Amino acid sequence: MTIIRMLGIDPSLTHTGYAVCEVCTETRKIIRVLEMSTIKTEKTKNKQVRSSSDKMHRARAHAVKLREVIAQHQIRVGAAEVPSGGQSANAASAFGIAIGILASLTIPLIEVSPAEVKMASVGSKTADKEDIMRWALALTERTDSPVEWGVGPRKNEFEIEHRGGYILKDMEHQADAISGVQAAIASEQFRQLAGMMAALIS
Repeated sequence: MTIIRMLGIDPSLTHTGYAVCEVCTETRKIIRVLEMSTIKTEKTKNKQVRSSSDKMHRARAHAVKLREVIAQHQIRVGAAEVPSGGQSANAASAFGIAIGILASLTIPLIEVSPAEVKMASVGSKTADKEDIMRWALALTERTDSPVEWGVGPRKNEFEIEHRGGYILKDMEHQADAISGVQAAIASEQFRQLAGMMAALIS
């Protein structure tokens, strides 16, 4: 049985969620989630700094942290749900920044669509954010993964109870990263990559 480590990424300029998953290449299942977190950056309040410079600085912070995680965990392959360009200027900018963050990484990357993510995790094309968060929570508990879900005392739009509180809304980015890995390992691209990696490891 060959176990590799994959990095799930939910890229964004403000919140990039990531999850380090151990995956069995034969069964194509997530064995454990070793680490998950959200990289956060905020727009500068310094009016002397150009907007483009600020965005570049923030995007670099996301890329640097992801590269550190890749090196620390010896990641073999990544998975990401790449956002669409959208019609507005802001959406197009966000798309370009997310693509740039992913392009800066030095590992093979499997791109997955929103529909593939929903089907691979929840099993429904109509699944919403809360469905995916509940699925990801159940997976980490079922696999005894050494990760913690942030909770608070107040309900939010998801209202997912956990350990005496409610899972924080921004945990959705980490759940998206895990579900991205789930979709990637169900793909033909992963089957081909896994075969090559197994041959190299053996």
